[in-house]
Amino acid sequence: MSFYKPSTTRVKWHDSPEAFLGYISALPKKYQTWEWLCNTPHKINWLGASAENALKMLQYGDRTYLKNAEALMDKMREEGLLSYGQKIWQSDVIGAYPNVANYIMGQPDTMFNKIETDLVSNTTPIRIFIDLFLSAGVTVQEAITKGNAILGFIMAMQNIRPIELYVVCITNNYQNFDIQTSGSVIKIDTQPMDIDRALYMCGNPAFARQLCFPQIMYQANPDNVMKDPLPPAWELPTESSRYHTNMRELLALEPHDVLMSGQYLYNTEYLSNPVKWIKKEMQKYTTINE
Repeated sequence: MSFYKPSTTRVKWHDSPEAFLGYISALPKKYQTWEWLCNTPHKINWLGASAENALKMLQYGDRTYLKNAEALMDKMREEGLLSYGQKIWQSDVIGAYPNVANYIMGQPDTMFNKIETDLVSNTTPIRIFIDLFLSAGVTVQEAITKGNAILGFIMAMQNIRPIELYVVCITNNYQNFDIQTSGSVIKIDTQPMDIDRALYMCGNPAFARQLCFPQIMYQANPDNVMKDPLPPAWELPTESSRYHTNMRELLALEPHDVLMSGQYLYNTEYLSNPVKWIKKEMQKYTTINE
């Protein structure tokens, strides 16, 4: 049963980070960032960055934690999860399996050998939606660690087929009961991958906490903007929760599209063992050879 009501949502789609930045910049300055809305510079450690830097990183991206992401990529390559090209079976004079058709025709390449190629599958792209909601108790470093794991998952999935990447920041609006949910969906370029902004938008909590939450409040009820963190849309996500049903309906997801839920205090596998977490996530959408 779906609890999603299209008439009670205000969700804006933005086709690029630049478009979202333009949307924020057009709001009254007070509502452009959390810091300006609440005037709480002492919370910078929780917010992830100052208001000025949060806006700057949305425009240019951020490589502060790129070394952490690169270290994770190296581990993924060791595990065979991330390669420089797509692996395919090709006829060869040596290999693991016989090519019976070529053998019958007397051709020399009578075996199949797995090789790495720069080709990428031309099938319909998988759309990956990353929910950026953060529990108030999630620290900056925990958010960044998950952001690196998410980027690793995205890069690994690109080896399988083309992807489209979207970040989602949608919350419940208890300050306006006529509007059930509001928020934004922003597309990030993946051809080529906009790594600098993907790292920032998927990992640094400054994007969600400094920039997304204030505009969600203003979008839901500009006459009564609250200064407390907003609750998640519907309920905390589990595998069988109405969160997934409603979010997939709200975003018009196809069965093969990926929805990664927000970050809560109990879902911490990506912190202790991000490679294992990436494998687990990939196995939901493809077969991984151990």
